[in-house]
Amino acid sequence: MSNLLQAQATSPSAIVDLKPFSGNGLPTEDRPRKPTLAIISTYGTLCGIAGYTHRLEAYLSSRFHIEVLPLNQAVLKSERPRGMKLGNRHIAELAQLLHQYDFVNIQYEPGTLASMPDLAYKRLKKLVKAAPAVSVTFHTFRFDDRLPIRPLLRHLARGRLRGAADELFEWRQSKWIGTKVFNLLKRQRKKKPVSLIVHTAREADFLKMEHGFTNVFEHPLAFLTEPEAAAAHRAASRARFPELASLPPDIKLIGVFGFISTYKGTITAVRALRCLPENYHLVIFGGVHPQEIRNKEEINEYLHRVLGEAFGAPPFEVEPTNKPRRAMAALQNKQIKERENISHRVHFMGSLDDSEFIKGMCVCDATVFPYLEVGQTSSGPISIAIELGCRVVAARNHLFTQLARYHPDRFDFFEIGNHQELAARILHPYASPDRPARYSYRSNVETYCAAHQAMARV
Repeated sequence: MSNLLQAQATSPSAIVDLKPFSGNGLPTEDRPRKPTLAIISTYGTLCGIAGYTHRLEAYLSSRFHIEVLPLNQAVLKSERPRGMKLGNRHIAELAQLLHQYDFVNIQYEPGTLASMPDLAYKRLKKLVKAAPAVSVTFHTFRFDDRLPIRPLLRHLARGRLRGAADELFEWRQSKWIGTKVFNLLKRQRKKKPVSLIVHTAREADFLKMEHGFTNVFEHPLAFLTEPEAAAAHRAASRARFPELASLPPDIKLIGVFGFISTYKGTITAVRALRCLPENYHLVIFGGVHPQEIRNKEEINEYLHRVLGEAFGAPPFEVEPTNKPRRAMAALQNKQIKERENISHRVHFMGSLDDSEFIKGMCVCDATVFPYLEVGQTSSGPISIAIELGCRVVAARNHLFTQLARYHPDRFDFFEIGNHQELAARILHPYASPDRPARYSYRSNVETYCAAHQAMARV
């Protein structure tokens, strides 16, 4: 039986009756009945992890005395010497507080601890060592940190020094945020209770088989309660969004969600729009990530590419082929037709708060997630779309194929970057969006409780 199923099989009363522990692991009689839990995370910022933490705080408050210790992103992301000193001091101050809690949960995303992987690791290490009992929720996960010899040699043989440098950077990053973190936790579990929480079975199996961890718990992201989802649908209408309010009622809305970034694959969605009937429009909910706003930059580079795709320039890249001249001429004519200006069918809704973001999903006829493969292990937007009962079409990357194991037959897949297949799945879906979710905020609560109950037994 998996850890998740064990968590669901554990009775709620058994979890509530967790015997309160003091910071040094010894039971006390004068502490409150509910154990204390500190959650270290981003909080109150435009960040998916911050939104997830806010939900956890609400859900777990019936089982724990919760306190969120927010990570100050202004100082932690600084690369200036003075800023890095302030970031280190901020982490040290948080570490000094941890002894007073029974349990500490770290919502682990290295980018929220530092912009440099090695510094992020050092700061994580300080927090883990200071906690009396620690659980780590992984939002970023690296499976392999072996030196990529073949890609390096390939780049060097062709004189592509930039490509070789990028391969080395990725390898160094994987080393600092993957295996080094796992080894740190293996050393610490000899001294204190340690539990790991991941979002897919693939990660859970890797931690158990490759690193020998036992207290590993898995659950996909979960955000909304059933009443919240129903309330969002009741409150949602196109009239709430001025740009959509004037559209004719026969217009079909295809929504993409989240920060406008290369890995979100927004360009694939724009290209798919060219293969859809004229009454299909693309609605982009989200703006450029605050960390991507550059000094004196006239327009974000990827946003510029998205706009170029919508307006029909630059030309769509076609790999050279050996087809006959007549076939190539037909292909070029098709190219010209596909490059028509479709900007009137693309709507940018901007950066919205969580409430409007969710209502935006409700007004869409289909929600699309054309993400590239970047090693991401969780996605808040697609999890919310599932909880809302929206039609979901997703790129077949590792994250979404793993998520489908928890929500089988719930959404449609297309190959990464295949805009024609994306359009076909929008027009001809296979999945059943009205299937009830087997995994929800309730099972997520039980997973967190089971993870800390396991630590209480150590």
